[in-house]
Amino acid sequence: MLVEICLDSTSGYYATDRCRRIEDVQLCLMAHSGSKELRLQHAFQLRTYAARQFRRLLDSVPSLELCDVYDFRYDIAQPFAPNNEMAYSVFVFTPPTPS
Repeated sequence: MLVEICLDSTSGYYATDRCRRIEDVQLCLMAHSGSKELRLQHAFQLRTYAARQFRRLLDSVPSLELCDVYDFRYDIAQPFAPNNEMAYSVFVFTPPTPS
């Protein structure tokens, strides 16, 4: 049996506090399958960092060890270094190695 599912997503930035680097974001995901529809909506705040700022933050917390960084494709075979051109990233941390 073949089931076709159609996904639509929208997101928007509704407010930005540049001094605190806080952005209010709303995300909406709609899934359609036949006559059924599922709609998920969530609003949240993001704190934005330039790559240099984020690296400095990580360096200030020695208990965090950055393992890999991924972009929106989440391709496990293609991690990359953080940079200022990325719209957003997923950071994967590992426990620190014992000394």
